[in-house]
Amino acid sequence: MVAAQQQITWDPLEAAGAIDANVLASAKKREIRNILKLYVSNYDPFSELIQNAMDAVEKRFGQDGSDKAKIK
Repeated sequence: MVAAQQQITWDPLEAAGAIDANVLASAKKREIRNILKLYVSNYDPFSELIQNAMDAVEKRFGQDGSDKAKIK
């Protein structure tokens, strides 16, 4: 005779509610510190802004140049 197997489910969103607030705060602080370590020069944030602007223009007008941008 084969016993029926019980299926156990796990929801990560429910589990996140059980985590201590101090643990979550520490994880966020560590994540922010790691991001800030990427910006080693005073010019890096400006470079990031320019890159984001270029990405937005390419996304809007396409990389192949088929769409023509016009200034009115």
